[in-house]
Amino acid sequence: MSIANDMEAYEFVKNGMLNQDCRSDDMNGACRYRGGDWIQDGPDYHDKYFEANGKKCAVGFLISDEYYDQNFENDTIDAGGDVQKAIENSNPEWDLSEDSIKVLVGLQRIHDHYSVDSWLSTFDKVDDHIHNGNKDLALAFKAVTYADGIRS
Repeated sequence: MSIANDMEAYEFVKNGMLNQDCRSDDMNGACRYRGGDWIQDGPDYHDKYFEANGKKCAVGFLISDEYYDQNFENDTIDAGGDVQKAIENSNPEWDLSEDSIKVLVGLQRIHDHYSVDSWLSTFDKVDDHIHNGNKDLALAFKAVTYADGIRS
C-alpha cells in the first residue's frame, strides 16, 4: 500500500471497507483503528494483552502495521496529530492537505455512523457527486453526510 493522493485514498479505503463488510470495533462496540479485544492474562487488572482480529476502520486502512500504535485508539484524525503522522509515514508520496483530512473525516463518518448495509449506497452517493462535476472529494463527503444528518 502506498497512497499518493486523496482519490487513491478514497478508492483504497472504500474497497477495503466494502470487502471487510463490517465495522472495526472492540467488544464494547467502540470503533478502533485496529479491531480486536483486550484479553485478561492474569489476576491483576493490568495483566492483559490486545488480540487483533484483522479488522480496520476507515482511517486504519491507511496506517501500515509498522507505524500503528495502540495509543492511537484514543485519538481522532486531526491535522498535525499522531494519527496523521502515521498515515504520512505509511504513505510518503501523499502530501496530506487540509482537504485530505476532511476526506479522512468523511470516510471515518461513514465507518462510524452508517450501518454496514448502507455503506455501498453511501459511497455511491459520494461517487455521484464526484462524477457529476464536483471533483472536490471533501465537499462531496460533506454534502452526503450533512444531507444524511451526520455532523460529528
